[in-house]
Amino acid sequence: MLTGLSIRDLVLIDKLNVRFAPGLCVLTGETGAGKSILLDALGLALGSRGDIAFIRQGAESLNVTAEFDPPRSHPAFAVLDKHNFAIDEDVLIFRRTITSDGRSRAYINDQSCSIGLLRSVGACLAEIHGQFEAQGLMQASTHLAVLDNYMTNQKSQGYENTCTITWTSWQDATKRLLDVQKAYSSAIEDEEFLRADIKELEVLSPQVGEEKDLGAKRALLRSSEQILSAMEEARLAISETVPLENALQQAQKALQKVAHLADGQLDNICAALERAAIETDEALTGLVNTHSNLTVDPARLERTEERLFELRRLSRKHKVPIDELSAKLVALSEQLTAMHFGEQEIERLRDQVRSTRKSFVAAAETLTNSRMKAAKGLDQKVTKELLPLKLEAATFRTMITPLAESAWGPGGVDKVSFEVSTNPDITPGPLNKIASGGELARFMLALKVVLARTQPETTMVFDEVDAGVGGSTANAVGARLARLARKSQVLVITHSPQVAALANHHWRVVKTTNDKGATAVEITPLTDKGSREEIARMLAGANITKEARAAATSLMSGTKE
Repeated sequence: MLTGLSIRDLVLIDKLNVRFAPGLCVLTGETGAGKSILLDALGLALGSRGDIAFIRQGAESLNVTAEFDPPRSHPAFAVLDKHNFAIDEDVLIFRRTITSDGRSRAYINDQSCSIGLLRSVGACLAEIHGQFEAQGLMQASTHLAVLDNYMTNQKSQGYENTCTITWTSWQDATKRLLDVQKAYSSAIEDEEFLRADIKELEVLSPQVGEEKDLGAKRALLRSSEQILSAMEEARLAISETVPLENALQQAQKALQKVAHLADGQLDNICAALERAAIETDEALTGLVNTHSNLTVDPARLERTEERLFELRRLSRKHKVPIDELSAKLVALSEQLTAMHFGEQEIERLRDQVRSTRKSFVAAAETLTNSRMKAAKGLDQKVTKELLPLKLEAATFRTMITPLAESAWGPGGVDKVSFEVSTNPDITPGPLNKIASGGELARFMLALKVVLARTQPETTMVFDEVDAGVGGSTANAVGARLARLARKSQVLVITHSPQVAALANHHWRVVKTTNDKGATAVEITPLTDKGSREEIARMLAGANITKEARAAATSLMSGTKE
C-alpha cells in the first residue's frame, strides 16, 4: 500500500507531503488544478521517464519520494533479492531526483539503484492506468502469468507443475545426450592418440612411490665413487700395517693367560676385546661386500636417470603427479573401452529424449486445454463487467496461440494475449491499440475486478476512469472501484460525484496564485463535511445550492456495492 508521497520542486509544486490510507482514495478538483502532477510525481518515483521540464521554474532539481508498506511475502522483495539488493526494513521508500543538468538518480531505502530496478520493483507495487501504457496488464508478457493465476482450482495448478517437471526432465536428457555425443565425437577423433598414450604408459609401467625410490638410488649412484674411496681408506686403516683384528686377538690372549690371577678384574676387559675383535671382523666383511655392490657403473646411473626423467615427462604430459600415472593408465584404458559402447549409450539417450519430450508435450497439451477452459470463463466474466461500464458493444477475448518449439519452456507451449474490440465491426487487437484513454481505463477496471482475488496486492491508480460517462455508468464505475478497494488500495482522480461519494478517503486538489503571481498546487484532506461540500460543487458547479448539498448527502449515504 502507498502510505506517503513527498514532492519537492515538481512543475507547480514547491513542497508537498501527502499521507495515504487503505481503501478507496479519491482526488478531486477543478479541471487544470494539477491533479495529474501527482500522478507524474508517483510515476517518477516508480521509475517512469523523467525530464528537466518537470523541474519547477527557478529550482536546481526536483525530488519525489513514495513510501510503501508491503508484507514481507510481497513479490517486490523477491525482485530485490534476485538483484542481490538487501533490504532489512519492512517499508520500501522510493526516491528519485532529477537535476537541471539532466542527471537522474534513483534510490530504494536510501541505497542507490538503477532506474531499471526502481521500475521493476515499482511495477510490483503499483499500477497507474490511464497514463502509462506499458505498465502491468498493458504488457503482453504478463498475460500468461495472469491467466495461470486465474486458474485457481488445484487440478489446474497440478497440470502446471507437471508441465514444469516434464520440461526439466526433457531438458536434462537433451543436455546429457549432447554431452555424450560431444565426448564420443572427441574420443573418436583422438582414438589414435589415446592408444599411443596407453601404450607409452604400459611400456613404462609406473609404480606408486617409484619417484622417491629412484631419487634415492640416483643420489647414491652419483656419490658411489666418493663413498668407495672412503670405504677403502677405512679398510686400509683397519687391516694394513698393523692388522687391528690380530692385535685385538693377541691382546685378548695375553690377558686371558693371567685372568685367573686377577680375581675377576680382567674379565670385562677380555670380553670387551673379544667383542671388538668380532665387530672389527664384521666391519671389514661389510666394507668388502658393500664395495663390491657400489662398484662405479655409469650405465646403471644413466638408466636410473633416464627412467626418472621419463616418469617426469609423462607426469607433465598428463598433468598428474608421478604417483598417479598408474591410475591415469587405468582411466585411459577405461575410456578406450567405453568408446566401444558409446554408440549404444547415445541411442539409449536418444530414446530417453524422445520419451521425455513426449511426456512434456502431453503435459503441455493438458495445460493448454485447462488454459482454454479458464480463458473462456475469464472472457465471459470480463464481458459481463463491460456492460454496465458503457462498453456494451465491446468484446474481450483471451487469445491462446501455439509457440514455435524453440520458444517452448517450463510454462508450456502457449502464447497468451488479451485482445479487445470496442465495436462489432472492429477486429480485436491489443488493449492499448484499440481502446481510447477512457475506454482503456474501464477495460482495465473490469479486468481488475474479475482478477482481484488472483493478483498480488498492489496500489491501483485510475486517472479519470469515469471520463465521458455519467448517471448509471458512473455509479457502476464507482461501485467497481469500491469493490476493488476492499482488497487493494485504489487511488482515483475523478470528476464524477458518484465516484467521489464512495470514497473512504477524499482529498481536494487546488491551484492557487499568491500576491506575486506565483502559481502553486495544494492538496487538502477532506472531512465528511468537506467531502460533502466538494461533491456538491461537482454537482452544481461554482454556485453550490441547497439542492446540490442535499444530492451530495444522498449520494454519500447510499449503500456501497
